[in-house]
Amino acid sequence: MFNSFFDRFKASDFEPSSSMLVVELQRQFFDNFGLVLRVYKGRHLADEKLMLKQISATETSGKLKIKATMTVGEVEQAFKDVFGIIVQISNEYETYLINNRYTLGQAMRKEDVLEDVKAKGFKSIDEWLATTEFTTLDEYYRNERTKKSH
Repeated sequence: MFNSFFDRFKASDFEPSSSMLVVELQRQFFDNFGLVLRVYKGRHLADEKLMLKQISATETSGKLKIKATMTVGEVEQAFKDVFGIIVQISNEYETYLINNRYTLGQAMRKEDVLEDVKAKGFKSIDEWLATTEFTTLDEYYRNERTKKSH
């Protein structure tokens, strides 16, 4: 409860514009929320050197303010509505997409991971990690990313 209250006052809110480069949007999103924003042009990842208005399927207008209290689904829909682009949000290691029902704040705090490990019968992420060869989530996800790239 306190976490969602504090999410309302995070300095992490930012306002992307249609003249931003994809790479700049992704960097700001990661810096603010610690999550990866995948930006698409059609079915393929967009060239990060292009501006949002260059990859948009429609004429872009309007403003967008991204807040930690927004769900992943709301953020993805807002980018489509305002800029005419498709985005998806993944964890910082790009090993999985965040479920649309979580807020950005919840995803930043890894509440999605905690829910997953609780569903597996563990009380905490640390308890689950103790059953693996890893001591931190960072180690675990680095390993997962390495496995995917091979």
